[in-house]
Amino acid sequence: VPGYPFYDADAPGENIVFEAGSQENVVAGTLAKLVERLTFAKRPDPRYMEAFIYTWSSFTTPDVLISYLRYRFDVPM
Repeated sequence: VPGYPFYDADAPGENIVFEAGSQENVVAGTLAKLVERLTFAKRPDPRYMEAFIYTWSSFTTPDVLISYLRYRFDVPM
């Protein structure tokens, strides 16, 4: 669904940046891509989860983060 924050595919260098030579180690990305990686697997990478938990407040607010988490788990038809 266009307009849904998690609609866009990964576009390295545009909406997500990976560590050089890796397609797994996220260095930066849009909030949607960061939340997507955090909630994608049954067990996210603990290093990624820890980094996100320690840094999220430096690039977003609690209200915005909660709204993205709601969007992530309430997928439009």
